[in-house]
Amino acid sequence: MKTKSQIFMKCKAQAFDNLDLMPVDCLDILLNNYGYGRMENMKPQTIFNMIKEMMMLVNSDPDENEIIETINDWVYA
Repeated sequence: MKTKSQIFMKCKAQAFDNLDLMPVDCLDILLNNYGYGRMENMKPQTIFNMIKEMMMLVNSDPDENEIIETINDWVYA
């Protein structure tokens, strides 16, 4: 079983507090906790998985296309 990092658990706790959570909110939470430099070195699929897991705290069926669009906007900005 894969264990989650303490930083990601903190991100999930912050996401859980936001009832109107959107993928961009999740990305902001990740950036605030991991830092821009560390996030820059993560694979887009890893970021996708983290955002999806955070979104599932408030929405059992998050829009994957919206998550992908948010990541693409950030990566290619």
